[in-house]
Parts: sequence; structure tokens; C-alpha cells
Amino acid sequence: MADSFIIAIDFGTAYSGYAFSITSREEDIDPYLKVWGEGVGLETPKTPTCILFDEKEDFISFGYDAKEEYLSKKGQEARDKFLFDCFKMALYGKVSKVQPIIRGGTIDITVHEVLEGGALKELHKASGNDLGGQNVDRKFKQFLREIFCDGVWDEYEQNYPGEVQKIMYDFTLFKKGDKDIEITCSLNLGRLAQTKKDIEKFLEGVEGASWNEGSIKIYKQKLRSFFNESLQGIIESLNDILKRDHRIEYILLVGGYADSQILQGHITEEYIDECKVLCPFRPQEAILKGAVEFGRNPAVVASRKSAFTYGIAVANRFDASKHRADKKYTNKDGEW
Repeated sequence: MADSFIIAIDFGTAYSGYAFSITSREEDIDPYLKVWGEGVGLETPKTPTCILFDEKEDFISFGYDAKEEYLSKKGQEARDKFLFDCFKMALYGKVSKVQPIIRGGTIDITVHEVLEGGALKELHKASGNDLGGQNVDRKFKQFLREIFCDGVWDEYEQNYPGEVQKIMYDFTLFKKGDKDIEITCSLNLGRLAQTKKDIEKFLEGVEGASWNEGSIKIYKQKLRSFFNESLQGIIESLNDILKRDHRIEYILLVGGYADSQILQGHITEEYIDECKVLCPFRPQEAILKGAVEFGRNPAVVASRKSAFTYGIAVANRFDASKHRADKKYTNKDGEW
């Protein structure tokens, strides 16, 4: 791949390295590598940015351990705990004392040239937006709030936060596919709904979903609609880069969100006539390995684009015949 040009898109929670695992295959997986998240139906060596505190604000656990422990709590016991999820990007900006900044699913895009010998030359610094996987999650939760109106969903979220987290974790798995999904409706959600009307009535007239014997069935087309804003933002960012003369040959998708069939299919279809779209076997693992590889051997990146530029002021003697008057300033040494 010498002298190839690649757009690397990181669909992780923050840009954490370079995607060197471009040729990752199932047989390359280390059988002794510790994985996280098996208890909640996931399997990845990258633990999520999630931390749990007790009612005294003392640390309990981190990562999937925090998620699993929080899910095991019920009622008041869950409400007494403090679970902070997807807060990583808040560390990069100023956090308001009133409202924290959560960018819970970033998209970071870089352009690399693969040099002879495999080293990378960065042609475009990391840039992008916050329309990643968490944007899809928000659309899904917004849809549930629209279904369970009259304050039912808000009350459920307030009183049973652990159950809401479980629904969202289930959706994390479902959104990887491109087919109808079924979300199990808990007894507590059903009980709260019954105080207003029969739970089936909440689904009547709802476009893209139906009640199915204790579950909410969401049809494929409705699932795809949750991705619309995210996909539009990704395509706009990519088009902005592709307008430049980089002769892109490959688009490489990495990060957890890259596992989505809907995402992969949309980008492949959009750019099928321009370049080849690649995705490693385990796209979330690629950024993790890339960050470690870069830390061990920084020489794999031959050059990078600085995230910031710096200038030094230069003052010349003011000459009215060639200088603009509004640029003139005076000090003890004269006019400049």
C-alpha cells in the first residue's frame, strides 16, 4: 500500500491513535487477551468511559464493572448511586457548573498517505463532529419518550434508571444490525403505563413500531431513521475533505460505531465510485491497538499536521506609500 492515500474515520468516544490494524482478521485475535463487557452481551478489550459512585460520592467501580453493578441495583438503591457514562469528551472543554458538556460519540477524520515501508504521513489533522453513535442512541431514547407520552417515560427514567440503562445497552447491540428489532418492555414500565391507559394503546398509530406480546417491535426503516442525522453529518465532513486534492483511494472505518451495518452500507454506497471502504474485523480494537503501537514506536508516523498554528509578529517602519493607515501604530521608537 505504498503511496496510498487513506481517510481514517474514528467512530470512538475520542480520537486516541492511528488505525494500524487495517488487516485485522478473526484469526489474528489473541486468545489470551482480556475482554470486557461479556456480562452485558459485549466483547471488547476496550473498557468504556463509565464510573460509579455511591451515595457518599465515594468510588465504587469503573468500566463495564460499573455498568453491571449499576444494572444490578433496584429502586431506591439505584437512585442513590451516581453513574457517569460517556463523559470523556467533557474533559476536553470547559464544563459549566450548571450543565455539563457531554459529547457522548465523536467522529474524528484524518487523511494519511501510506509511505514506502508502511509509515504514515498525516495530510489533514483530525477533524469532525459529535454526530457519532451516541447521537443514534439519543434518537432512539427520544422515540421511546414520544411513545410513552404523558410523562410516563420521564417517570420511568426517574424511578428506574438501571432499567433504562439496560434498554440502552440492548439497543447498542441491536443497532449493529439492519433488521427489525424487539425491545423487551419491563414490568415496571408496563405498570407505569397502565396508570394512564393500556400499554398497547401507546403504540397505536405510532409509525414504525408496534406492540408484540410484551415487546416493542421497531421496524427496520424506523431503526434506519435514527441514523439519519449522524450519517448526514459524516457525509458532509467527508465531502469537505474529498473536495481537496488528496487523491483518496481508501476510506477506513474504525471505532465501535463502525460495527454498524447501516453505517458501513451507507458510506460504501455513497462513495462506491470514488474509493474503497474498508473496516477491520474488530473496528473498536483498531484504535486501541493503534494508540499502543504509536506509543511504542512514534516513527510509524513520519509527519503530522499540527493541531494549532503559531505566528510571530513582525513590525516594519511605516511607509505611507505602501502601508495601510489602519495598520499603523506608534511607540517610543516611532511609527510602525
